[in-house]
Amino acid sequence: MSRSAFSLNSIEEQVTRLATQGGNQEEDELIDVPTRQVPRVSRQRGNLNRLNSSWNESRSSNLEEISDGFGLSNVPSVVRYASFPSNLETERRQSTENPSSVLDEIFRCFICFGRLENPRLCPCCGKMCCLSCIRRWLAQHNECPHCRSLLSFERLVSCRFVEEIAGELERFQFRPGVDSRREMICQKHELELKYFDITCNLCICAECAMFTEEHRLHKFDKLDSVYSKRAERIRTESDGLKSRAENLRKIVDKFESEIQKLNSVREQRMEELFDVFEQFKTRIDKQISVKMTSLVNKKNALEEEIYLLESMYQEVERQLNRTPKPILISKAEELAAALSEVHRRPVEQFSISTVDDSDVVSEVVPPFMKGILKIENYANIVHSKSAEVILSQPLTMNGLVWRLKVYPLGNGDARGTFLSVFLELVSGPIEPAKYDYKVELVKPSSTGESLVTPPSSVCRVFTSIFEEGECWGYNRFCKIETVLQGFLDEQGGITFEFFVRPPTYYQLCAEQQRYIRKLEEKRYDYSWTT
Repeated sequence: MSRSAFSLNSIEEQVTRLATQGGNQEEDELIDVPTRQVPRVSRQRGNLNRLNSSWNESRSSNLEEISDGFGLSNVPSVVRYASFPSNLETERRQSTENPSSVLDEIFRCFICFGRLENPRLCPCCGKMCCLSCIRRWLAQHNECPHCRSLLSFERLVSCRFVEEIAGELERFQFRPGVDSRREMICQKHELELKYFDITCNLCICAECAMFTEEHRLHKFDKLDSVYSKRAERIRTESDGLKSRAENLRKIVDKFESEIQKLNSVREQRMEELFDVFEQFKTRIDKQISVKMTSLVNKKNALEEEIYLLESMYQEVERQLNRTPKPILISKAEELAAALSEVHRRPVEQFSISTVDDSDVVSEVVPPFMKGILKIENYANIVHSKSAEVILSQPLTMNGLVWRLKVYPLGNGDARGTFLSVFLELVSGPIEPAKYDYKVELVKPSSTGESLVTPPSSVCRVFTSIFEEGECWGYNRFCKIETVLQGFLDEQGGITFEFFVRPPTYYQLCAEQQRYIRKLEEKRYDYSWTT
């Protein structure tokens, strides 16, 4: 049968059969090629080879039959079985690898781990390698790189048939996109990368490992082995990422649970606020109802009085036009006295009680604390230009001390034109806090003015964040000319009212607690001193 008649399947079947029928080939060992320190084959291994030689000779007839089928009858018998693994090795590999991987291991150069090209066989150990690889090795050494037996170029056995089998096997195992990638080719020698230089941490080819000074005496390992170890490490770390993601997911679930709890608490607080709001609304409506009833009753009484006066006026006019003159003259004194009694009744009973914030108590915002500053002879101060700043008496509230600062002639760019007014926190909390404040310039009432119309005033309302010793207010509070024309009292003075409060009861209670602690500390210190 000719060689061309064999398909790849038949070749693989014959080679597998040959491998399982015996041989004395030792297991392939990792070759530390660049270090040139591969140990020699042990004596025990040589003894084992001699013990198996008789058994191998008895099997030579079977090997010759197979070799004839491949057209290998002229090849020495040592070649026909020495390059194949023993039964023990084959059984071990078949338990962990498939037949194609076993054949791939057999038909690769043990120096460059590439496809055998013009293969040569060592007659001592039966290992096959490329002609170029062993030639370069023997140019520097006189021994086999595997078994360390004395070896010369003339003793090498040519194995051309193996190159054809290796080519068929490589074509059978070829996978596009994997072995043909440029990343797997050495850029210097255009050879496949087969080694990993541990010292340099580089992937190199057999040419780099064997014959370049750059990697001489370095430590090496097979590239596939290093790849497997590092890939396994990456998989381990990847599993760690998955585990971490699962742990983080559990934490996220806990956060989600806490968020739901917080939303639930918020809903409860909102329900409480709505309930409290309804209670506040009810109490406010009740307070307003009392005030509203009083105002409405006074308004209705006043409208009734107006109606009676208009009716009386119309009746008087009618009587004047119809009553005969003698009768009118006789009753004139009596009628005039009755009319005089009506319009002489005091109007104060119909005076309006002005509505103030204090009329309706707020349960959300605390009330204002009030202070007064009266400046005597303001007109003389303006004309003499003698005063720079006037301070009010301190206004104390829960340990906080406030005072009003008035510049009668103005301050800064407003000097000479505007009255400047500022509120100062003389003593207060350590941290800055927000406060509502109001400053009012009161317009005095005069005797000629109607009591029905309340006196007008200049009022400024604002909210600021105060620190201890800080002032907030108005540089252009009111024109000096306006103050002189409409806000002087009978003695020529003016009156300021200033108001201040914390914006919430929460802040008010915090200030009260701080003030109580301060008083207790003072009492404790006083008890020790006495």
